[in-house]
Amino acid sequence: MVLQVEKRRERVGDEGLRSQIRAVPKMPNKVPEEIEKQILNFVKEYPAYGPERTEAELKSTGIFVGHSGIYNVLKRKRLNRAKNRLEWVRKLSGEIVTRDEMARDKEKSKTNHIQVSYPGQLVSQDTFYIGCIKGIGRIYHQVTCDCFSSLWSG
Repeated sequence: MVLQVEKRRERVGDEGLRSQIRAVPKMPNKVPEEIEKQILNFVKEYPAYGPERTEAELKSTGIFVGHSGIYNVLKRKRLNRAKNRLEWVRKLSGEIVTRDEMARDKEKSKTNHIQVSYPGQLVSQDTFYIGCIKGIGRIYHQVTCDCFSSLWSG
């Protein structure tokens, strides 16, 4: 590294010691702007669709862009996650989205638990179909779970 700096100084002088501004790289495979706008308009209509589904739907309208190109467009706009796309559409539609609403929704999803006071107060049960054995018949598995302690028996 030191040798490179010394060589640059010998060639250019003291100006060679300054940091050089690099050119912006040219991306030959970048999606053109007019197609990018069409992709974003489609995403506005269908924000839950991922890149693969978007690619398939756009092909039917005559726009041929691969799912990786669509993903790159979404990533540049920070819309590569369905949650971000849905929030973006809410903002575009004029719906007010505040940090309080987002925090409340996040807290609400964390506290999705049944409250019981003592063991045996609430027991949940589920039945699973295992299969059919020749000569025996259908086989089911029944599972119960005590909601107080989350212990289960099978």
